[in-house]
Amino acid sequence: MANCFSAALNDGCFHHKPGPGTEHNPLVLPRKIGAAPLIMCRTPKVGSTLVRQACSRLKQQSLYCVVASRDALGSNCSTRVVFVRHPVSRLISGFTTITSVASPELWARPPAQMTSLFKARRSGGSHVYRGSNATQVAATWSQAWNVFMRWLPLVYRSTCKNAHEYSTHLELQHVLPPQHCRCGMGCGLWYQRYKMEEHDLGAVLSTLGVPRTALPAVGSVVRPKWGGSSLTNGSWLHSFISKEDVARLDALTAHERSSLGYGNYEFRPNIAL
Repeated sequence: MANCFSAALNDGCFHHKPGPGTEHNPLVLPRKIGAAPLIMCRTPKVGSTLVRQACSRLKQQSLYCVVASRDALGSNCSTRVVFVRHPVSRLISGFTTITSVASPELWARPPAQMTSLFKARRSGGSHVYRGSNATQVAATWSQAWNVFMRWLPLVYRSTCKNAHEYSTHLELQHVLPPQHCRCGMGCGLWYQRYKMEEHDLGAVLSTLGVPRTALPAVGSVVRPKWGGSSLTNGSWLHSFISKEDVARLDALTAHERSSLGYGNYEFRPNIAL
């Protein structure tokens, strides 16, 4: 396209990493010939599974999703799209995913030691959760949640500082960095935003030109409710997530919520998180 140019992105804005981490690098999605490149910023817990499944189906049709280059990501001719979710809802859902896979004993260390443990796990270090420095045992979900709530303020940065450390981390990508820090957004790249609570994500991709044959049927994607997520075990979660916890998460994510257009999280014990 004759009038296209690419913004200069420094390494702090361009977090692409080789290998397994590419799963949550921004992608160029196939669409009709001649259309502007469609850049999809993927965020764990915010429709990334739908995008991954769509790319798998497209591959069967000899159409390929490719990791966006630095030039494509910064081009003024690219259409950049991101799905977003209430930040508190995402944090709760991300904690649940991390803990479900690893077991609550992952959080057996004091909060200040959790970051070093995650760094060791990222580099292929020990997967033993209880070490010589584990002064407490988080054997239950309630105890794990308490450690998580004390650890999160130590690492969550609305300024996007060190976002590259977390955006492709096997586990921490489910909660960090804040959504507005991914895919160059923290450096000023503008994306069309679609809230999961308001949009059928498959229908959005279809409207943007992604082949319908690669997408789920309209209305089949479970969307989080306002103030909640798509999990079905809300009563169990509310046994250890309190209204006070939600207020603390609201305060922590104030800038992220404002950036994405969300108000306070609505805590309703009788609905699923």
